[in-house]
Amino acid sequence: MNQDGASTSSATQKRSGGDLRAIFVHAGAGYHSRKNEHVHLQACANACRMAMAFLNDGATAVDAVEVAIQTLENDEVTNAGYGSNLAMDGTVEGDATVVDHLGRSGAVGAITGVLNPIHVARLVLEESTKPLSLSRVPPNLLVSQGAQDYAFVHNIPILTNDYLVSPAAKERWLKWSQDLQAATQQKRSYFGFRKVAPLGNEGQHQTPPPASTPHPPLVSSLVNRQPTDIDSDVRANPLQSNREFAQQMMTTDFSKKWNQQLAIPEMKDSAFGGSITDTVGAIAVDIYGNISAGSSSGGIGMKYRGRVGPAALVGVGSAVIPMNSADRDGTCTASVCSGTGEHMATTMAANTSASRVHYCQTTRIDGSIHEAHEQEALTNFIKIEFLKHPSVAASNSTGAIGIMSAKKTNDGIHLYWAHNTESFALGSMTSKDPEPHVVMSRASPRFPGTSHSSNQCTSGGRSMRASGPGGPKYHLAKRQKRVDLAPGDTIPYTLKPQLPVPMDFASEGLMETDGAFL
Repeated sequence: MNQDGASTSSATQKRSGGDLRAIFVHAGAGYHSRKNEHVHLQACANACRMAMAFLNDGATAVDAVEVAIQTLENDEVTNAGYGSNLAMDGTVEGDATVVDHLGRSGAVGAITGVLNPIHVARLVLEESTKPLSLSRVPPNLLVSQGAQDYAFVHNIPILTNDYLVSPAAKERWLKWSQDLQAATQQKRSYFGFRKVAPLGNEGQHQTPPPASTPHPPLVSSLVNRQPTDIDSDVRANPLQSNREFAQQMMTTDFSKKWNQQLAIPEMKDSAFGGSITDTVGAIAVDIYGNISAGSSSGGIGMKYRGRVGPAALVGVGSAVIPMNSADRDGTCTASVCSGTGEHMATTMAANTSASRVHYCQTTRIDGSIHEAHEQEALTNFIKIEFLKHPSVAASNSTGAIGIMSAKKTNDGIHLYWAHNTESFALGSMTSKDPEPHVVMSRASPRFPGTSHSSNQCTSGGRSMRASGPGGPKYHLAKRQKRVDLAPGDTIPYTLKPQLPVPMDFASEGLMETDGAFL
């Protein structure tokens, strides 16, 4: 037995159709400027290469997910690990989840002082499979100080906050602090202040400019500065309430003093030219045919300390529908999501979308369930079950979401994605690919300024068939489509939910995405 509970006998290692291994990653949905989109796509490519190296060496799907997300966490361009958004008091708090092929999960929320929250989540998963004395139930989710203590006990390095703050994250925090201060001076509520650069829908943040030289993963611009009296004031009393510190931070004198001592110039809105919705994610399929998924996030910018986002919640940011032993097709499905975390939690976005794809079902406006192709099921989940959910529809918060799903069968592996944001950065790689395939999925240029609250959705996919000794056949679905549904309508597809049929997504109004998979 391997560490994920899979038999390592030759009979189970070989599944019908061949030993196709795959890794799928995303680096967030939102808006990515064309000028800097290559930075995000490079992050996806790096994560795919690293994970595939492990998979080709016999690693499990959980190993691959951890490695892929850890690579993204170490990249400043993502809002996870190093480079995460900062809470109101300037602290990095991370969320992460990993789910194995049996649906078991390990997660941490609002953890501080850890560079790679996904590593701690993996540790929680492994330890949760071991019995505890006195018949205690091992945890599968730990938060805040408890999560950090758990990491420390298990010999994971605990770092000072300065090591986790990237220059871009610090600039965002300073800019948002000024906006928050201005809003307070205007005597407006926190949620109703003037329209400035958004603080985020689950971490909406601006794309940092490409660095001239690579940065060490544990180095930030705060590391070498000398302690100041501000540090003393803030850290002298670790039990100081968040409200007291937030009020102090919003005062003019404190803000000016902080800016002067950090010697940071004012950040211009045009410095980065893009904003993205955080939560990086990965799905992997290993040589044993097992599937795994995971997510990691730094959360919303200027959030309250202790806020736990969807990346820490199984079924919300990540989900796996395990294979049924009686299913001769060997079907299992996983979904990972990025978007407005509170709305994703209300709709159980990852679990519901994975279920729709797994069972080829879609919900119509009247609530009835019907058979559908997987792509239609995923798209309609966003259009109907997510955007039209009473809580989302009545909310003042943006209903933004991007979903990446993978479905594994004995015939191959199938990737689907959909988003109602302006762009979504994705990457994929199989054991037969010489290089990763990366794409910046974008909403149709015919409909600029796509609104998250509108009934619009962009989707795409990729199918990797295992065809025996001849090797897998690749059928690419390159699709960007805007469809406005009327009550009771469904998206017309010529492709039925039958796996042997190549994915061509032939229907009216299709357009290829910029830089689509090749």
